Amino acid sequence: MATAQANARSKPAANETTAKSGDVEAQLEALRADLSALADSVSGLGQSKVGDLKQRGEDVAAKIAANSSAAAKRVKDDLDRIEKNVSTGVRAKPIRSIAIAAGLGLAVGYLIRR
Repeated sequence: MATAQANARSKPAANETTAKSGDVEAQLEALRADLSALADSVSGLGQSKVGDLKQRGEDVAAKIAANSSAAAKRVKDDLDRIEKNVSTGVRAKPIRSIAIAAGLGLAVGYLIRR
């Protein structure tokens, strides 16, 4: 009889353990689902940030390209203007231009020799 009473007491304890085990498993499954959703959210956020940074990089590259082409055009225009001025000056005063060229040649030759 004592054995029957012990068996009767152990059955509710076994049922409680099974119920607790089932609760833990359900909680673990819910936790897995939450972690999966969180990982998806973080991944989406990361992809969004990458897209934003890529767009900003492309915008900066476009600005740099526009600025560099504008600077190159200004340099070309300045060089064309200088060439025109030098050409006009040489045609207006050829003897002075020859004297300047000869003086520069002597100065460079003197510096190279030393």
